[in-house]
Amino acid sequence: MPLPDQETPWPPKHLRRLLGEVAEHDAWYSGDRDRLKAVYGGQEERARPSEGGGWVQRMSRWLWGNTRRGDLGQPDERLHIPLAGDIAGQSADLLFGQPVSATIEDNTAAQDRLTEILDEGHVWRRMHEAAQVAAALGGCYLIATWDESAGPRPVLTIAHEDQGIPSWNLEGNLRDVVLWREVARDGQKVIRFLESHEPGVIEYGLYEGTGSNLGRRIPLTAVPELAASLGEGLADGARRELPAGVGLTVVYLPNVRPRRSDRGSWHGQSDYVPGLPDLFNALDVTWTSWMRDLRLGRGRLVVPDSAVRTAGPGQGRQLRRGPGDLVDAVHGPACRRSDHAGAVRDPRRRAPGHDRADRPPGRVPGRLLARLVRARR
Repeated sequence: MPLPDQETPWPPKHLRRLLGEVAEHDAWYSGDRDRLKAVYGGQEERARPSEGGGWVQRMSRWLWGNTRRGDLGQPDERLHIPLAGDIAGQSADLLFGQPVSATIEDNTAAQDRLTEILDEGHVWRRMHEAAQVAAALGGCYLIATWDESAGPRPVLTIAHEDQGIPSWNLEGNLRDVVLWREVARDGQKVIRFLESHEPGVIEYGLYEGTGSNLGRRIPLTAVPELAASLGEGLADGARRELPAGVGLTVVYLPNVRPRRSDRGSWHGQSDYVPGLPDLFNALDVTWTSWMRDLRLGRGRLVVPDSAVRTAGPGQGRQLRRGPGDLVDAVHGPACRRSDHAGAVRDPRRRAPGHDRADRPPGRVPGRLLARLVRARR
């Protein structure tokens, strides 16, 4: 697969549905509240299944799709439980929690070389990382690369699901792939680095464009650190011919197949199967609501002015009993005990004529007698 032409819309249209799902799963996997708000609040560049009322209105009803939270300087009290990251981590632990034993029989030299590559290259650690990313996003790409500064051995690197444009054969294996990543972003200007991997050939390209367009191709020397990492002789031609007999240096690692949202695709299925993000949202709603009920359960006290303190001009008056416990105050005159001591000394005291002790014996008040007469009629 050759590098794309200049001024190409980006990302490619046939991948927008996939990238939209990956962006949603990535937000849950990260556990970052700001990224969840960006995805469900529509602030992040991502493909939406429908720009009409249905999908957009559904997202706005989600806890993280409510963009009105935090307006007018009010604190955003929504809470998030990072369960999605734990699910991906546990999935990777089940596969690569312990190092895998790899042996070559009847060839000591080959066994020693394999052990050196696996141990010094930290291959099992990289495989654990790849398994975790694949569990969250659906798959990833494993790349055999060379870095002479790291030692005389190949290095295993990883590209995530949303960093590749693959081409498949009939068996669901990679035929070739274009890998890409953002190198720099400054406002509307975005610089992307692309690698086209074909059997025996790797081609490199640097593009300067926008968030939705790949833009024009620029020399690799525009980013000196990138040109230095690729080695000498690639700044101009930007093409690497591999030794004879070396095929494709990239493999695709799917989490599991098929992908339920697109059964005809060779892309892997995330552990966050369709419907699971709804449960993540319900868990955050429940946790947020529970903590809010606890805050409201602290109750409110009505106290006189003498029991509150002034926070400053224009700041009101509050009674602070502990960190975060604010009690409302009634702005009225101070209550003096001496004013009410006499009234509460004897609860049985009544006005003259309303207590049996103050009435002449055998006499009934006139109003009460009239009511009894009317009732008997």
